[in-house]
Amino acid sequence: MVAVRIGFVETALREQIKAAGGIWRHKQRLWEVDWKTVRELGLQARVVARDLR
Repeated sequence: MVAVRIGFVETALREQIKAAGGIWRHKQRLWEVDWKTVRELGLQARVVARDLR
């Protein structure tokens, strides 16, 4: 799992992350998703951390 930063106004992208099983980590203000989703959505440049737990 990795942490990905998605802007508040990026509604469509947030919906895609949610549909793929992404988890919103409020304290860190980041989405937690798996690498497969990151690759499929082309979000590699937005990865900010690994394993938030």
